[in-house]
Amino acid sequence: MDKEIEPCPFCGSVDLDRDKWRKYIECKSCGCYGPDAIWPGTATSAWNTRALIAQEQEG
Repeated sequence: MDKEIEPCPFCGSVDLDRDKWRKYIECKSCGCYGPDAIWPGTATSAWNTRALIAQEQEG
């Protein structure tokens, strides 16, 4: 089962999509994407880690 994708760390949108090889996630609202995952299927974990880092930096 796939993990739930966190909202975009830049614009907060939940309009997100995985690339067809499942190596990165793209925000359809602001266009940001990545980070590139090393293995297919690990893009969600990579995206969610980035989202958490952005939340911590906000305060």
